[in-house]
Amino acid sequence: MIFDRTYLFGTIFPSLESHWSLSEAARPILPASLPVFSRKEQEKNERWLLQASSRIRSRFLSLPGNGPLYERSLPAEDDPAFLRWKKATLPLLYRLILEAPLSGIRDAFSGETLTQLSDCLEHFYRRAKNFSPSITQDELGQALRNYLVYLVFRIQNNLTPDLSDAIFGYSMLYPFTDNFLDAPEHTCADKRRYNRFIRDCILDACNCSPDGPDALKEPEEKTGMLIRFAASLPVSSHQEPFSCSEEAPTQASLRAGLLLMLEAQEESQRQSDSRLQLSESEIFSISLFKGGLSVLLDRFLTGAPLTQDDIIFYTGFGLLLQLADDLQDIASDKTEGSRTLFSVRSSIQEMDALLCRLYAYTDGLLASCPVSNPEMNTFLHTCCFHLLSASAAGSGEFFSPKLLQRLEESFPVSFAFLKEHRQLLVIGL
Repeated sequence: MIFDRTYLFGTIFPSLESHWSLSEAARPILPASLPVFSRKEQEKNERWLLQASSRIRSRFLSLPGNGPLYERSLPAEDDPAFLRWKKATLPLLYRLILEAPLSGIRDAFSGETLTQLSDCLEHFYRRAKNFSPSITQDELGQALRNYLVYLVFRIQNNLTPDLSDAIFGYSMLYPFTDNFLDAPEHTCADKRRYNRFIRDCILDACNCSPDGPDALKEPEEKTGMLIRFAASLPVSSHQEPFSCSEEAPTQASLRAGLLLMLEAQEESQRQSDSRLQLSESEIFSISLFKGGLSVLLDRFLTGAPLTQDDIIFYTGFGLLLQLADDLQDIASDKTEGSRTLFSVRSSIQEMDALLCRLYAYTDGLLASCPVSNPEMNTFLHTCCFHLLSASAAGSGEFFSPKLLQRLEESFPVSFAFLKEHRQLLVIGL
């Protein structure tokens, strides 16, 4: 079984620990595959982004409805005004995305695929807002990012983008569970109870219902519903839906994966517990466990077959995304006492060496991708380098000016432009 604890800790994790160790030999040299942009090229990209964002913004501000754009509920799918808006807006959006000069997206995605992605994201947005009308912009953004990772994996493996109950529930779990566990108003006892409730729901998704104090009733109700979705079979439109009276091998694997994900989340709480001593090796293991398992579950839910090479790659990709998050959050992690590979380092020299090591790890991991889809693999390689550079720019005070200058040269726009217009890069990166 894919999510067998002995298999993951005895075979998959050691393989990635070895890969991480080998990447240390590259310090402090950045990969030769890192691109170089002249200032003239960066200025051209900046002009394109400003023009494209202005055109898209004007179209989205014309979305039927009242109030701030984010707070508007999407009109009914068959609403005539909404259909007219989509007919005018989507071709423009697709054209701009395919013209984007920054990431090679036009080589990785066809116009048909972009249409499918747009439909899936719209349906996810509608379903999320209906499920939780009070969901915040940050929470919805986190859920959508989780879902996008899944969609990219579907496309990478030559599958049509979709929205199953399983991936909706799994993507939405993160904002609910993370925010509850991170909230200071919840006591340690509340959090332990909440985790026990999650475990009970995973073990028996058909018979989980909140029975705790009123303060926990609503989060437990929502969480229980999401686990019911997430624990369902990763069905596609032509398969039979999950039934509580049935059991299938893939469901057993999925439930095992969700239980391990809960364990990883609980383990990650140790990073913020000042009473505990954590070695660098232990911090790395926590990052690998949480980040790797999270993305492996995304890949599992696509329904595509998994070889051992696939499991190693996608688990390693999860580690990469976890470390990229840690890179971006160095300042807040240091302030809050959360120990990550980056936040425990004190000198700029140590930070530079670790960041170069992460680039080397990323380069080696993406080069070893076992999936035969050259255009998508190139796109992912480029996006991962851009993600790391953007994250490093956001934590620039912790790195040397020399390293930041080289990273800025590898980025499609200047870091000053990135700081001022970070949201625009969603269009082009």
